[in-house]
Amino acid sequence: MSYQLNIEMFGKIKKAKVEVSPLTFFVGDNNSGKSYLLTLLWGLQTQNLVWVLTRNIEKIDKKHYQDVYHRIKKFITETKKMGAEISFDAKEFEALINQLLMENRNMFVRKLFNSESMSIGKLSIEIIKQNKIILRMHEVEHETSCLVDYKGSSAGVRAQGNEPFVNVLLAFIVQRILNGGLNFLYRNIYFPASRTGFFLAKDSINQTGREKTFTLQLDDEEEKIEPFTMPILNFINRLDADNIDRKGKRYEEICDFIENEVVHGKVVRGDDTQNKVEYIPSSQDIALPMRTSSAIVTELVPLLIILKSSRQIKQLCYEEPEMCLHPELQLQMARILIQLANLKTNVIATTHSDIILQHVNNMCRLAEFKKPDELMERYGLTKKDCIRFKDVSVYQFTNEGEYSSVKKLEPDEDGFHIPTFTNALLNILEQTTDIQEYEEQED
Repeated sequence: MSYQLNIEMFGKIKKAKVEVSPLTFFVGDNNSGKSYLLTLLWGLQTQNLVWVLTRNIEKIDKKHYQDVYHRIKKFITETKKMGAEISFDAKEFEALINQLLMENRNMFVRKLFNSESMSIGKLSIEIIKQNKIILRMHEVEHETSCLVDYKGSSAGVRAQGNEPFVNVLLAFIVQRILNGGLNFLYRNIYFPASRTGFFLAKDSINQTGREKTFTLQLDDEEEKIEPFTMPILNFINRLDADNIDRKGKRYEEICDFIENEVVHGKVVRGDDTQNKVEYIPSSQDIALPMRTSSAIVTELVPLLIILKSSRQIKQLCYEEPEMCLHPELQLQMARILIQLANLKTNVIATTHSDIILQHVNNMCRLAEFKKPDELMERYGLTKKDCIRFKDVSVYQFTNEGEYSSVKKLEPDEDGFHIPTFTNALLNILEQTTDIQEYEEQED
């Protein structure tokens, strides 16, 4: 993400400023807004949702983007030579983006959460990384269009109906900046905390039926049943047979690690007629259906399915990755998250696991050593298990009455110190000490 996200009055969150790193953690109190913010970040990286934020671009006062508007308009009306180009800095579009965010913010979160009751007080960004946007004249089927190049990827844009071409281009550029490029839905994954239940029940709910029943239509005033948010719908649909590409190899080593070291068995698919997911324990050859498999298996099978079937995941939003995991396996999950981040998959996770954060601290410190080979060999680690402090962000969420605060934590030489974990451990230590002392007094 090339910008800092600023929000106010969003659910329990009074105010927050967040910049996503390759590995980002949200820690803190229950019911403090962590999942709300995680859902919002997922939505901003989802192409078929972010267009909502560019609605009514023609209503925005041009004083906020007068220069880029006139430069683009002049370029597309006066340039005749194919291949001619013009460049901008992404920062030049910041004022326009923030006006659009304020104009469409409530519609966006209502669509994202599938609820008319959702609202957000303020939504804005601050562009912090310099990235060039290049427009290049292009011809497709005798129609003049523009190629928009941003962060190394290009996409063609053509006029749409009666919409002024300059507005079409501006809306497309805004979307590219917000979602970091063309980020298709299957490259942005959200793992909800209740993923096991959704996974086991997904085949009982017809996909077409769930889309019609559980998706809020922007222009539909009819009251609907709205139990699922958009990222949860995406998660369920992503597990369906016709949405799964079997050619993914990028995450093969991580999948092997999960099967060999965590679930101790293979996850396979049945025949093409049913295409059911089954689990074969390492100790036997008989495949077990998911409903008879252990909690650790059903917890991690969705991750395995998506990793095995994906060429590349740009962003992985993970609620409580420690769910159902023994402390030793929480450490292994921390390894998995780091390895994903090192494969250029941005990982954003909510967590209550001090073990996961301590392992991340350890791997950050290990990455700073000049000669870590002996330690790495002792613990069976490789360079893929290490990550640097600069690539990790941790945000503490704290309930403060009606609202919660969000604070970015900075590491010291020992790593990140997490108040929410430290305070809980100190409280239980104090209680243990008091009980021991009280027992001694009775004796």
